[in-house]
Amino acid sequence: MKQLKRLIGIFLYVLFIGLTTGLGEYYGIHVRKTGSLSFNYYPGLIILTLYPIIIGVLLGLPNFITEFRKQGTWKWDWVKLIAAGIPTLYISLYPALVYTPTSRYLYLNIIQTVLASSKLIVTLSGMAFGYLLLSIPYKDINNFGD
Repeated sequence: MKQLKRLIGIFLYVLFIGLTTGLGEYYGIHVRKTGSLSFNYYPGLIILTLYPIIIGVLLGLPNFITEFRKQGTWKWDWVKLIAAGIPTLYISLYPALVYTPTSRYLYLNIIQTVLASSKLIVTLSGMAFGYLLLSIPYKDINNFGD
């Protein structure tokens, strides 16, 4: 019975991720199409930036729930945040950062060329950052009760 509940839970989770991804893509296409007709690209830029992060958070949710249920004190994996979190956040925010007044200080020419030519890199970085958001906090069971 426990395995059946687990099977149904995983199936519903995968179905939810699939529906969220499909609806997000549909909405994103609609916003980009409307933006190209009205010359207002900012809503599409926001979707391009935030949508992959939301998908990454949804993908990291099961591990976070498992970590949340553990006994212990909350800690932060600062190494993971600095080594992986900051670069993936920068790459995922890159399309929006280009249109800020300080954009000339935020990127190098090589990075600009690579990121401007690949939406896939920006999308995967956003998903990685969203996943990292929920994997950076963890519970330390060794210091529980101190």
